[in-house]
Amino acid sequence: MVAAAKTYLELTDGSNETVLTELLGNGEDGIVWRTSANAAIKAFYRRKNYEKELACYIRLCRWNDVTELSGFSIPKLIGEDDHLMVIEMGIVTPPWVLDFGKAYIDRPADYPEGVLEDSFNCFREHYTSEDWERVMDLISDLRSFGIYYYDLKPGNVKIGTEC
Repeated sequence: MVAAAKTYLELTDGSNETVLTELLGNGEDGIVWRTSANAAIKAFYRRKNYEKELACYIRLCRWNDVTELSGFSIPKLIGEDDHLMVIEMGIVTPPWVLDFGKAYIDRPADYPEGVLEDSFNCFREHYTSEDWERVMDLISDLRSFGIYYYDLKPGNVKIGTEC
């Protein structure tokens, strides 16, 4: 994964001065680093997750210039490489929504009845009532763009600076 991120930087940085400086996250979809250019590079494990996340960023940031919804920051898409399965995006501060690799575009997920409700109830426990209301507003706003977002972990939909 680090090789893909470094190769991406070599291909996109004409001066070859931009480097990976800090590991920001390592999850099911991929690994994210901060760069010396104050951007984030995410290298993906699976093409499907890369394509879903890229489609969301293209829809929100490139087509509509949306970098905030319901008070949540959304990273700005800077660049991508389909061959390397790498996305470069802006750095955001909380409150934020990240990690669109499990989102669905233009259609809701086809889960058995009750699965989504159970999942949302589990995630709801991590938020106050007021914060959960904000999260639901965000979900509604994303759906207005045809993005069905279900990965509501506190690290992905972060309200404040707490871990």
